[in-house]
Amino acid sequence: PYDIIINLNFEHEFDKIEIGGWNGNTSLWYPGNGSNSKILTSKDKKTWVEVGTIPSNYGATIQTVSLKKSSAKHIKFQHNSYLGIGYLNVIRIGEVKKKK
Repeated sequence: PYDIIINLNFEHEFDKIEIGGWNGNTSLWYPGNGSNSKILTSKDKKTWVEVGTIPSNYGATIQTVSLKKSSAKHIKFQHNSYLGIGYLNVIRIGEVKKKK
């Protein structure tokens, strides 16, 4: 499988992410590559726990994804085909989202 691993600077507790596909050159890359990918978390990069999946409507727009509550330093996105992420925001538990 194809993996993208994000290493955080320290352990964070979270249950939600915002994610969007890579929208660069769409003649070479489909923004939805990676939809239905597994989302896994780990504290040590050895033991991984599946906490959710990237939604099937993932792509050109940013999606909010609810996950199983997790405390982790590493987030892995795993897919059996092409996988691209253009935007990722990990929303920590208790974090208040700023209004734009």
